Amino acid sequence: MNKNISELNLHDASISKISYLLGENILELNISAFLDGKSKKGRNCVLKFTGVELINIPHVNPWGSSNFIHTAKQAGNKYIIGMQSGDMIKITASSFTLIE
Repeated sequence: MNKNISELNLHDASISKISYLLGENILELNISAFLDGKSKKGRNCVLKFTGVELINIPHVNPWGSSNFIHTAKQAGNKYIIGMQSGDMIKITASSFTLIE
């Protein structure tokens, strides 16, 4: 389990799939991320949120269509993933884990 999502190098990671397991309150984001920096190849991994209470996934694209992450921030159990499209994915969950 990671301490804070902002500690991960998620800038320019692409989201390929978002899954929510309703009965288990688990949200999974399948991503390809440059965890070791852009000089290395992107790695497929999963951001897994457990104890999910709220999910807001807008798809308005105010800056144009994009599935790439711009920023990832956390304040307590609230997570905000800013997309390069300008949309903000908001999640309230008890924890998250990066599965490589």
